[in-house]
Amino acid sequence: MMTSQPTPERVETFWFAGPERQRLDRFLTQALAGEYSRSRVQQWIREGRVQVAGKTVTKPGFWLEHPVPVEVRIPPPRAATVEPEPIPLDVLFENEDVLVINKPAGM
Repeated sequence: MMTSQPTPERVETFWFAGPERQRLDRFLTQALAGEYSRSRVQQWIREGRVQVAGKTVTKPGFWLEHPVPVEVRIPPPRAATVEPEPIPLDVLFENEDVLVINKPAGM
């Protein structure tokens, strides 16, 4: 029997080199190549997962003004859980091969 090991957090280090100053959240979103949303990056900053020049920064609007290393600890992805819900379905047609239902929009 196999047991799944928890995925460790990933640590990424980027070098901010300017030439113009830039907000920390925008810099990290671009550095991570759009892999994560800016709101997710802002959440990590507020959680203390980001260091600039070795110091923890908790403000997403922190301005990077000169060349510094920026390190982010990316948490492992959360396991998605899907729970069945008892909902009524309007069955229009059913046979051995096909089931046709009339479902509400957004379902």
